[in-house]
Amino acid sequence: MDMKASHRDGVWPRAGLTQPRFGAPSYPDASGVFRGLNPEEVEALFAGCPDKKCPAGEVLFIPDDPGERLFVLKEGRIDLYRLTPSGKRLVTRRIRPGSVFGVMGLLGQGMQGNFAETADESLVRVTTTEQVIRLLKSDPDFALRILQLIGNRLNDLEERFVQIAYS
Repeated sequence: MDMKASHRDGVWPRAGLTQPRFGAPSYPDASGVFRGLNPEEVEALFAGCPDKKCPAGEVLFIPDDPGERLFVLKEGRIDLYRLTPSGKRLVTRRIRPGSVFGVMGLLGQGMQGNFAETADESLVRVTTTEQVIRLLKSDPDFALRILQLIGNRLNDLEERFVQIAYS
């Protein structure tokens, strides 16, 4: 299956989107990124951004995507993975509900060679880089939490490298 073609010709992100959910949305927050924000502030971050119900096996992004979105997994599971030159799939991270992903795109890093694909039927909320940058500029505590999230992920990667090197 040609991942690039299925992503580009499929429903993500051009169609198949539900209308935004307003009111009192529930944002699971396993990462702690939204800690300290009230529901109105979280909703403002995602204002006009739709939830997307995705079937298992749907590709959300591919390595050459520009990384101009931030994702929150509300339900389901998502695998971040890379493909080896021989086509073997290596899952680098399993995303669980309440997790934020696509953060490196905020730093101009694109998707860093990763694919993201739903492992189960999933509900994903997506916001644009511009909306996140606006919140980063207006809320230093939120900006600090994003930096902590990135730092924690870097530490996790270092630990995994050490484990691999000594196993």
